[in-house]
Amino acid sequence: MLFILLDNVGKDWFRCYGSSEDQTPVIDGLARNGLKFRNFYVTPACSTTRVMLLTGRYPFRTGWHTHHDPAIYGGGYFDWNREVCVARVMKSAGYDTCISGKWQVNDLFDPEQKDAINQHGFDDYCLFPEGRKGHPAHKNRYWDAYVLRNGERLETTGKFGPDVFTDHLIDFMGQKRDRPFFAYYSTILTHIPVVETPHNKGQNLSSRELFAGMLSYMDHLIGRLVKSLEDSGQRENTIIFVAVDNGTDNGTDQNAFQCIGGRINGRLAAAGRDSNS
Repeated sequence: MLFILLDNVGKDWFRCYGSSEDQTPVIDGLARNGLKFRNFYVTPACSTTRVMLLTGRYPFRTGWHTHHDPAIYGGGYFDWNREVCVARVMKSAGYDTCISGKWQVNDLFDPEQKDAINQHGFDDYCLFPEGRKGHPAHKNRYWDAYVLRNGERLETTGKFGPDVFTDHLIDFMGQKRDRPFFAYYSTILTHIPVVETPHNKGQNLSSRELFAGMLSYMDHLIGRLVKSLEDSGQRENTIIFVAVDNGTDNGTDQNAFQCIGGRINGRLAAAGRDSNS
């Protein structure tokens, strides 16, 4: 299973939900050939929605009802002794687990939380960890991104962070051709600041055009992931979900959480545990 969570973009940008934008042909194709959810109710804020997704529990049960980045603000964090993360459930069912992209519900620079990713059930990770103000990890998520891979900082000079995270997932899934896996891609696109991507670098673009380019590039990366599964022969046995954590940053559809499943049917859903992924 591959679960992709996009960051800060709402259904106002997806053609499969009636938008006039045309930035997501890969995602629209997954919706067209698979299963599209029309309603899914969560909180309109980032970290609260993520904890709901990871635990399957309402905020009044977890206590996580206010947007909170422990690495930035300190204080409470996603406690593995209190909550059961979906990765632990998948791991207990025999799946190899990986997360790539963004993790904001623990402070990985706190000695007491530095092993949080593994404690939550992920065997393998490649992450923008987010740090406190003044730390190199506070802002560097795109070009020359601050990336931790299984506890070690990567050299990323001249690299675009989303490419690093996508490459890691492709490598991970490619190694699991004979093993069931759960890969969670918590993307950093399309979170502000709006930036150039490798596809439009050096162009003189407005903020809106830059945002459109970021979404288009994320769709391109999803296409790379799908193609890698096709090339390795894993696609027919892999369920792909694409979802967003909340709405677009300008306030449009802030209460929307849209989930798009790729190639889900009774056969694949029933065979999920015994399949390759």
